[in-house]
Amino acid sequence: MALLPQDPSVRFNRALIRQGTGDLLGAIEDYTFHLSLRPDDAQTYNNRGVTRRALGDLAGAAEDFSAALARDPKLVQPLRNRGDVRLVLGEPAAALADLSAALVLDPEDADSFFRRGEAHRLLGNAAAAITDYTAALRIRPTYRDALNNRGAMRRELGEAEAALADFDAVLRLAPEDGTARVNRGIALGLLGRAAEAEQEFAAAVRLRPGFAEARLNLGRSRLERGDRAGAKAEFEEFLRLAPDSQLATQARAWLAECEEGRLPPSGGAGR
Repeated sequence: MALLPQDPSVRFNRALIRQGTGDLLGAIEDYTFHLSLRPDDAQTYNNRGVTRRALGDLAGAAEDFSAALARDPKLVQPLRNRGDVRLVLGEPAAALADLSAALVLDPEDADSFFRRGEAHRLLGNAAAAITDYTAALRIRPTYRDALNNRGAMRRELGEAEAALADFDAVLRLAPEDGTARVNRGIALGLLGRAAEAEQEFAAAVRLRPGFAEARLNLGRSRLERGDRAGAKAEFEEFLRLAPDSQLATQARAWLAECEEGRLPPSGGAGR
């Protein structure tokens, strides 16, 4: 007997196809129909949540992941997914709880360690963040985001040499990584290697001319060595690219210092 479109299995399979081909609204329609007939299907709630997240409906996604977990608390995917969404929603403590629970179920998931590290970072716990980034790297040694973020946390703790080693590792994997070049430049500045730091900021700008943070740090480096004209150009470009950035006020202050001929304190801006 031929299967009808009203068959929940048909609608579930069509939802998967629609989701995979980018028809996200159609996929949600089919997942919702499937759930109207099989309201206890935890996996379908998870899949609909993933689709809602892709559409930017983070609150709806979180609701679906919670619905999946209410039906099957041992399902690891919705735990990971809800933790990820909660990070984006600015709920790092709740994300931490979800990701910790996910890691109990699957202790070898590098992404869950990385995201839990992000939750620790947002909560201001740099040491715990480093521990989780390191765990992610044990599982996946080429995890560039974990290397970059571990280096940033090490730098915040004053471990500039260790931070530099992490950024060097990123650049061995991906020499075109502009974020790693900015991070490496800031670490070099903390170690008193100002000329090398400026070279890294300039390299980041060449790689990504619209990278506002690289512009800001390059301007700062140029101002510190007395190149006020070069610094002024970088600060102005930063403000053009990111006028509403949290660093815009600092950029305007440095621009004023540049025009007045005063030098800023040494260091760097950014993570």
